Amino acid sequence: MTPAQIPLYSELEPLEFCDKWLGLDSLPSEEATLQKGHGYRSRCNRLLSEVFGLSPNTVRQWGSGFRRMPKKHRAKLGKLLFYRKIEELHLTCRHATTCTVQIIFSGGGF
Repeated sequence: MTPAQIPLYSELEPLEFCDKWLGLDSLPSEEATLQKGHGYRSRCNRLLSEVFGLSPNTVRQWGSGFRRMPKKHRAKLGKLLFYRKIEELHLTCRHATTCTVQIIFSGGGF
């Protein structure tokens, strides 16, 4: 059995986080491009405001691509995605006889 691989990010850029959280990174490129059309930034804005407990207006003030997001939040995005992947794996492995996990570190230091 091939081990499940879970990437461990030290930090993520906001748009990369949104792509991964919303599942766009696993779509064929043409479909992902369509999904990133009308309403994508708004969905990402709502997601980030919920994640950080901030108003959507505060998140909007981070500008295009959320470039002015405080650096401390990027580390939290990486951790949140990691925990979500662990939860998904737990649900998948719950009924399996064996389940092997391999954590892959992606990025700078913690």
